[in-house]
Amino acid sequence: MAKPAAHNARHPEAVPEGFVCLGCGGCCRIPGEVKVGNREIARFAHYLRMSKDAFIQKYTRLRQDRHGLALLDGEGDRCIFLDQQNRCAINPVKPDQCRSFPFAWNYPGYQRICRGARARSPGAKPPPPEPDRRP
Repeated sequence: MAKPAAHNARHPEAVPEGFVCLGCGGCCRIPGEVKVGNREIARFAHYLRMSKDAFIQKYTRLRQDRHGLALLDGEGDRCIFLDQQNRCAINPVKPDQCRSFPFAWNYPGYQRICRGARARSPGAKPPPPEPDRRP
């Protein structure tokens, strides 16, 4: 979910034809920051049934460039919203940055952490099935 500082949004690596997100959460466990704007914050707060101010206080920090807010990191560089079942707790309203990965931005070697990309890479074997996570 987070974007390393060294990515090149103008020239992202090619996304394999037929790419489909498999919901592996790999992109939610890389170092970086998830930038969020006012509209997104309002969307997240509404979804979580809390005020915008409460959301900002609980889930955001000042970005490294000091030009806006980013989501806090969870434990071990995980996204703060990646739950124990490896799913996004705010998936219906997830950040635009997350929604656009890996099409609008990615970074060299992103396929190593992205099961969807590995499953569609030329010559790649399909990944093993995810364990059943139903309660």
